[in-house]
Amino acid sequence: MNSAVALVLLLTMTPAAAPGPKVYYAAPDGRSAACSRPHPCSLEGARDKARQALTEGMDRDIEIRLTGGVYRRSEPLVLDRRDSGPEGHTVTWTAAPGARPSPVEQLERDLARAGSASQSATDGTAVAANAIDGSTVTDSRTTSGQGSWWQVDLGQEVAVGTVELWNDASMTTADVQVLVSRTPDFADATVVQPAGKVLRPSLVTVNAEGRYVRVQRIGTGRIGLSGVAVQEKDGK
Repeated sequence: MNSAVALVLLLTMTPAAAPGPKVYYAAPDGRSAACSRPHPCSLEGARDKARQALTEGMDRDIEIRLTGGVYRRSEPLVLDRRDSGPEGHTVTWTAAPGARPSPVEQLERDLARAGSASQSATDGTAVAANAIDGSTVTDSRTTSGQGSWWQVDLGQEVAVGTVELWNDASMTTADVQVLVSRTPDFADATVVQPAGKVLRPSLVTVNAEGRYVRVQRIGTGRIGLSGVAVQEKDGK
């Protein structure tokens, strides 16, 4: 008697693996719009990149990875409901692999943010206001000239303690003076000259009363700044 053998093949359907997270990188001196590891963004740039991805439709989680360093802040980084992932997905801020980010520093209130900026001349779209918009991704820049300058009117006289300068992407700014004055003609200005090229950032201690803060080139050249913050003197 022949035996019939029935072979039953059980096929197990394995679901496709979920896609990995979309990853963006931020760095203390990040300036790129790519938000990649070799070309990181600022904190605001990474946040805005994630927001853009959310509005375009989210099919995976998002990770914003912070590279090591000191994240200097004159104002808090604002996150709101636009920065939350839809149901089933998350937006996570975390340290980049191998990085040990320092704490985000909250500095004194930035008096320049509410001020009015101007400059000796404007190179293209690099308007003076870009230096006080709270982002180090946008640049202000003058054309080249003798004694070219950038300045901010704080709106009222204050005791200025320090001025924080961020050079532009091309590191244009060098050989400058920082002036603080009660009057717009700078006739009574307190003048401080930081050494060499402006860094990202350079902190200039002034300790002077004034309403107007100016960054002025010594000799001929340009002034290019991605950020200027003015902090009040301690105890005032």
